[in-house]
Amino acid sequence: MSKTLKIYLLLFTALIVVMIAIDQSRDKPLDWSRSYNLDEKNPLDLYVLNQEIDHLFNGNIVRYDKNPFQYFYQQESQNIQQESYLFISEYVYLDEALTNRILNAVRQGSTLFVVSNGFTPYLIDTLQAACVYLPYDSPVTFTSDEGKKQLGVKLNTGNRAELKFRFSREEWGDEEYSCSPIFGQYGFIDADTTISTALGYMRFPDESEYIYFMEFRIGKGKIILHSQPVVFSNYSLLSDKSLQEYAERTLSYL
Repeated sequence: MSKTLKIYLLLFTALIVVMIAIDQSRDKPLDWSRSYNLDEKNPLDLYVLNQEIDHLFNGNIVRYDKNPFQYFYQQESQNIQQESYLFISEYVYLDEALTNRILNAVRQGSTLFVVSNGFTPYLIDTLQAACVYLPYDSPVTFTSDEGKKQLGVKLNTGNRAELKFRFSREEWGDEEYSCSPIFGQYGFIDADTTISTALGYMRFPDESEYIYFMEFRIGKGKIILHSQPVVFSNYSLLSDKSLQEYAERTLSYL
């Protein structure tokens, strides 16, 4: 290999190293995918909740990363009658067979808590409820320096549209919790009042209000539906301390 060629190769290698260093020094684009992954630190994942939830339930938490159908088949075969199940996702899909297995567990005294921006039609029909999609989106902003620091990101701040939440529980009064950004959400517009209770209301910037948090009594157990997974995200729990209290109160229904 000639001396000139060696010099060119060294220069080319040095150039690649410099380009890599420059690329790594740039601010990474923030991933706002609504993935709600337990182990990820993106704004709309659940890393913070995953770190804290054991304290809320005194360590009585079992994480299951396999097919839910397999889990319920296993539980059914072991004749375990009373447990609480929490699903948090952008959309929790429960087919008819899995829904029926879950309903059997609920009738025996278990609790199913689904936090999702959409619910399986079969489940909604079974609960004799109806919900409507509310297409309201707002710009993404971040108002907490502490949240920025912990997530390791830089975001623009500014005016934001907020969604207001309040619980129906009298002992918690009329306190409202604010959340932004607002994504398209589902609200309940009808339900069988003999088996259901409205647990929470959401109010949009245009003052329209909908039920977003409901409990349905089934046999000895209950099913709880909540249409705002964003409030459990890293973004929400780090950007507003009041939402930490909100999350604790919401999960206390389990």
